[in-house]
Amino acid sequence: MVSIISRRLVLALVIVFGACSGGVLAGTLPGMVNGQPLPSLAPMLERVTPSVVNIVTEGKQKIDESLANDPFFKRFFGNLKTEQQIAGTGSGVIIHAKLGHILTNYHVLEGADRIFITLNDGRKYNAAIVGVDSRADLAILSIPPERLSAIRFGNSDRLRVGDFVVAIGNPYGIGQSVTSGIISA
Repeated sequence: MVSIISRRLVLALVIVFGACSGGVLAGTLPGMVNGQPLPSLAPMLERVTPSVVNIVTEGKQKIDESLANDPFFKRFFGNLKTEQQIAGTGSGVIIHAKLGHILTNYHVLEGADRIFITLNDGRKYNAAIVGVDSRADLAILSIPPERLSAIRFGNSDRLRVGDFVVAIGNPYGIGQSVTSGIISA
């Protein structure tokens, strides 16, 4: 009876130890492809992230006046506002350092009265709209061209399924983030 309990205890300890140490070892080993370590993205990010900017917008949006003028709503809520403050966030890339031009999406700016740019090094600027194409969802902004670094464009026609890509942005206004993956289709 003791030997059965001992064997089960030893087996349980081996399984637990194996599972625990396997996770530790897997977490400490560098990624490998064909026996070669995966390259670091850090050198590329050091070159590229100064060209990526964070955008914050402020504006006013009209509220449906039919609710504000409805006697039922006035009875319970009084005079309702017909405008509300809105704020938005997004990201863009510096495309022309000497002119201070930034490319972003039009939907980031839509309805904005004021646009604020924060560079990777913390400098902040008010931006002006140079031009928009709402159908293509593109916009060009301008800030003072003081020590800016423009992004270098690649050729998307040369991308193939399986090529490694990186996206840098400002999701939900939390600050600059980086993600990577591959072209899948």
